This record gives sequence, C-alpha cells and structure tokens, in this order.
Amino acid sequence: MLRAEGQEYLASTVPVSAIVARLRRRGLPAFVSRDAGAYLCNATLYTALDMARRSAREHRIGFVHLPSSLLVEERRPAFGVHPRCPLTWRDAIDGGLEIIGATLGRPVARR
Repeated sequence: MLRAEGQEYLASTVPVSAIVARLRRRGLPAFVSRDAGAYLCNATLYTALDMARRSAREHRIGFVHLPSSLLVEERRPAFGVHPRCPLTWRDAIDGGLEIIGATLGRPVARR
C-alpha cells in the first residue's frame, strides 16, 4: 500500500486475459502477472489505478513490462533476437499495437 488511506490491492482495468491471448496468437511471448514488479513499476501502476479509482470517469489502466534484453543493442545486431528473449523491436511494436487494440476492443491491422 503506497497511500496510508489507500487500498492494499488495486486490479488493472484493462482486459488482461484478452491481451495475453492476442499476443500469443501472434506468436509473441506473454503471460499474466499479479505483480507489477519492484518498487518503481509497482508504484507507477498503483498510483495510476488509485487516481483513476478516485476519478468520476472510467479509465483503462495496466502495466506492460518489456524485456530488458531489448535495451542491450551492443550485444547483438540492431533489431535482432537476444538469446534470453525471443523478441525483436518489431515484435515489441506489433505487440504494443495488439495491446492497444485489445484495450480499446478493436482489431489491429496486420502488416
């Protein structure tokens, strides 16, 4: 709990299962997590969810982790696959578009 008067647990407001299913159909590695991770990631998600909960409007809020191996460009050729992560930057962008489409309830155009 990050706020003294806040709830201990706040659930994401995006369709997590639908997002994971869409990513897997595209052959992208994805899984549901019940934890946003270490302090900064968790604090970011919790704060956004808490602010949305206190708002009069409906908000769709979730958190997506991208593998840190995408940041290690010096260890592999640009846009190539890192041995620990079968994900390229193209995959990450395509996956991001799928996440947006699933969250908005719309199909994503295929390239």
